[in-house]
Amino acid sequence: MSKPTAWLATGRERLFVAESARPKSTRDACLPVGRVVKNPGIYINVYMKKPNETHFLGNVNQKALIQKDGKILLVQYPEDDAKHPKSVQGKWDMPGGRLNEGENAISGLKREVFEELGIEIVVEKILATGTYTSYGGQPIFFLIYQAFLFDEKKTFQFNDGEVGEARWFDPKDFFALPIIYPEYKEALKYILV
Repeated sequence: MSKPTAWLATGRERLFVAESARPKSTRDACLPVGRVVKNPGIYINVYMKKPNETHFLGNVNQKALIQKDGKILLVQYPEDDAKHPKSVQGKWDMPGGRLNEGENAISGLKREVFEELGIEIVVEKILATGTYTSYGGQPIFFLIYQAFLFDEKKTFQFNDGEVGEARWFDPKDFFALPIIYPEYKEALKYILV
């Protein structure tokens, strides 16, 4: 990081201003407003730091809200399974899972759904996002995507230990079921109406 040239106070925020070298390409010079400020002949990077500000460091969990004939597909964690903690056994969830390091987001979601159910999906768009703390204490950022089955006639093939059951539900039933994380209900309360 460059040597600081100035500290500016603006209310509760402090702006850290550091001189940097000229951008090496046009792309570098076109960073979003607020990140790079151009003075005659020099470029200055601006870093904002708020008191007590901490950045989110955690895993990314992606879920597919798979829809068919007005119903949504949910999976249930197996009961009495040593692979899953007691706190999640028997609870319902949307198919999906964590993104691997270096993995494309959509490819990661498709991989997770295929691992759990042996089916391919078509991913449409992001419906909701949020954060929660896992039962293991890890911070998680989640994305819920709207998705559809690639082949509606294909039967589910459960991966041992991943899923105990998969079932189609009316969307309003989602809120009455024991869903693994209540943050999913909050994120979808205006979407599943």
